[in-house]
Order: sequence, then structure tokens, then C-alpha cells
Amino acid sequence: MPRSKVIQHARLAAIETLLLWEGEISNVRIRQVFALQPVQASRTLAAYKDAFPDALIEDSARRRYVPSARVRPQLTQGDISEYVELLRRCEAGLEPLTDVTVTFATADPRVFATLRSAALLGQGVEASYRSIAHPSGTSRLLFPHAIVRAGRRWHVRAWCASREAFLDFVLGRFVTTKLSAMPVPAHGRAAHDETWKERVTLLIAAHRRLDAAQAAVLRAEYFKGATARRITCSGALLPYIVHDLRLAVDPDQETPPDYQLELSNANSLKKWLFPAELDPVAGDG
Repeated sequence: MPRSKVIQHARLAAIETLLLWEGEISNVRIRQVFALQPVQASRTLAAYKDAFPDALIEDSARRRYVPSARVRPQLTQGDISEYVELLRRCEAGLEPLTDVTVTFATADPRVFATLRSAALLGQGVEASYRSIAHPSGTSRLLFPHAIVRAGRRWHVRAWCASREAFLDFVLGRFVTTKLSAMPVPAHGRAAHDETWKERVTLLIAAHRRLDAAQAAVLRAEYFKGATARRITCSGALLPYIVHDLRLAVDPDQETPPDYQLELSNANSLKKWLFPAELDPVAGDG
């Protein structure tokens, strides 16, 4: 796709995001966000109107457009994180919005790039990796096949030659990484990572020990009024989702107010909740 079309698509997606989360769009706002001249902003707005003629309602008194009832996410996912990221990139600085998300465990770009290359090329990575059990680090030969952001941390899913198993490694705990010329062994390919391939469904509900009024608050907040919510994911990622959402897996022991949500079908998911590959030496410990 030509660069001009890529830029135009990004701008139209940004307009959609602004419409969804600010409830309006105008020439002035487009100029603020994209640092455009008035004529360029008018052309960008016209391009959006041409692409989605039923999306906008003109408010000439305030020189703006508001979204019609037909506006739906089409160029974006319609997630508020897209809006926050847009403001971060354009540095508009005019919104009463504060993001206090704290992420200490950032990934080293060199580590990320090496692991990504290995996964794409089907090669190994010679790495020095630290863990709570081995804080000084151990040498590993890994064969990555997936990089995952789980909650506040980045992980890589890889075949570990020394453990002869698929394990999860935290990117922030790698000391050094270097591509190895050794190809992925047949049993270390992603196709053989059964826990990764297997799909599981989580049934998430308000904690059973909350009264009806309290449960209704959580259902409105998390489930749009529904009784519960189902999420399907890789079996390997299940423990991270449970941890990130702070789901009670033993509601009799993990009770409110510390736990407000529960994993209602935890008994059928024990195989994935406590997998052997989450070993404290190599993985998340």
C-alpha cells in the first residue's frame, strides 16, 4: 500500500476513534491531533464523510459533527486503549484524561527483536536468563514461537532444550540473547505445543458471596448487565488472565472484598490453571 494511503487510513481510523470516545469531530480537532493546516484538515474530514456518509450529523451552530446512531467501529476495535494511545502519540494535551497505568517490567528492544527474529526464522536463541530460583542467571537454548503481552509483562513461549519442554519466559529477566544457527528440533516446533494450541473457555462471574445488589454493580461494570462472561484463550495463557483479572479460583477461600470476580468453571480448568510448565526455575517464578 502506498505511503499516502497508509497515512490516510491511519487518519480515518483516528477520526473514528475520536468520534467514538469524544462524541464529536471538527476541523479544529483534526488540526490539533494531526498538526495539519485548515485545508488539509478539511480534506481529511471530507475523506471520512465520503467513506462513511451515514456516520456524521452536522452541528453547524458549533461547527462540528457528531456521530449518528449508525457509527460502529469499522477501522478500529473500538477500545478505549486506542483512544489513550492516540492522545499519547499526538500529544494533544487538552483532555481531562489521566492514565495512571504503571508498567515497571518493560522489554529490552534488543531482546524483543532477537526473540521475534528467532520465532520468524525458526532458529534458536542462546540466552542467559534470571529467575527467583536462580537470580545470577542460567544459560538456556530456547526456540521461541510466540511473544505475548500478559497483563503488565511480556513473555515468550519457547521450547527449552535443557528442560525439554515448552515453557514461558519473562522478557524482563533475560540478561543476554543471541541468535543461534541451530534450527528448531522437530519436537520443539509450535505444532507440538499442545497446551498452547488447546483452546479453553473461562466462565467469569461476580463472586458468589456478594449479595444481589453488589453482584449487579459488577455485572453492569464488567458484563454489560449479563450474568457472566465467557472468554476463550490458549490454555497456556489461562493463568495470566486469571492473575490479571484477579479471579477467585477457590471462592470458599478467596473471598470478597479481596476478590470480587470468580472463575466459575475453575474445577474443569485445573489442568491449565496449575500447569507443569509454569516452573519457578524457568518461567514466572
